[in-house]
Amino acid sequence: MKNIFKYISFCLIAVVGLSSCEPDDNGYRDENREVGGYAYLQTRSLTVFDFDQDLNIELFTAEGVTIESVEIIENGSTLTTADISGDMATFNAADLGAFAVDSTFSVKVRSNLSNGEISEEPATISVVEAVELGDDNPEEAAINMLDDVELEYTVSTTSAPIDEVNLWVKNGEEAEYMMIEDLDLPTDEGSVSMSDFDYSGLDLEVGDVIFYQFAATRGELTEGAEGEIEVLEFQEEEEEEEEEESEEEGDDSEGDDSEGDDSEGDDSEGDDSEGDDSEGDDSEGDDSDGDDSDGDDSDGDDSDEEE
Repeated sequence: MKNIFKYISFCLIAVVGLSSCEPDDNGYRDENREVGGYAYLQTRSLTVFDFDQDLNIELFTAEGVTIESVEIIENGSTLTTADISGDMATFNAADLGAFAVDSTFSVKVRSNLSNGEISEEPATISVVEAVELGDDNPEEAAINMLDDVELEYTVSTTSAPIDEVNLWVKNGEEAEYMMIEDLDLPTDEGSVSMSDFDYSGLDLEVGDVIFYQFAATRGELTEGAEGEIEVLEFQEEEEEEEEEESEEEGDDSEGDDSEGDDSEGDDSEGDDSEGDDSEGDDSEGDDSDGDDSDGDDSDGDDSDEEE
C-alpha cells in the first residue's frame, strides 16, 4: 500500500511538470523520481551479435529541470557516460565488455540533474540467444519419409544485422557437420525441406540420428541452434492408404446404418397398408359366393315346374 501511495504522488508531480509517468518492469525506487527527473533504460536484452550496438535510455524531467549527464554504473564504477540527444540518451554495448549467451549485467543508470539532485535507476541487461528452431520441427521420421521433413528457424537481434544463415547436417553425434550449399536462406526467419537438398552423403540407416544446425553469421561471429531427428523404420505408403480407406469406409458405414434405419421404417409402413388391402379383397370374395348360391336355388325351381 505504501508503494501505491508513493507511485500516486509521483504521478501527481508528473501532471504539473514531468513529461511521463510510466513504471518500469525491473524494479525502481520512487524517491529517485521525485527529485525532478530520472533516466530509464529501454534496451534490456542483447544477443552476441549486438556487441557494438547502441542501447537506448529515455529521459524524464520536471518542468524547469534538465538532465545534464547520464552515467552507467556497475559495481560502484562508471562504465561509460551516455550521449544525450533531446529526451533520449544512448551508450554502446561495447562499453559492457565481452559477453556471451546467458551473460547478465546489473547496472545503475545515474542521472545528474540541473537542480543539483542525483537519481539512480537499477537495471539488468541480459544476453539471449539469437537463433531458435521452430516449435514444429520433427524429432523423428521414417527413412522413406525424410523428404517430407520441414525444418524452421528464426533469427532475432536487438539491432545488429546478420550477414547470412546456413544449414549444417551430420549423421551421428561424433560425425563432422557438412554445410548445405546454395540454399540462400533468409537472415530473419525461414524453413527448409529435406527434399530441397541432397542428403544421400549421410548414408542414413534405420536407427541413425540426424543432427542439424541453423547457424547465423555476422563477420567472424557465428551462433547456431541444433536439433535432432531419429530415423525410423520404413513405413509402407500402402498401409497408410489402407488406414485412410478404412477410416473413410468407417465413416460411410455409419452413414449407411442411418439410411438403413430410415428404410426399415418405410417398409413397416408399407406392410400395414398392404394388410389393409388384403382384408378388403376377402370381404369382396365373400359377397360373390353369396350371389352364386342364390343362382343355384333358382335353377332348382325351374326343373320342378317342367315335371
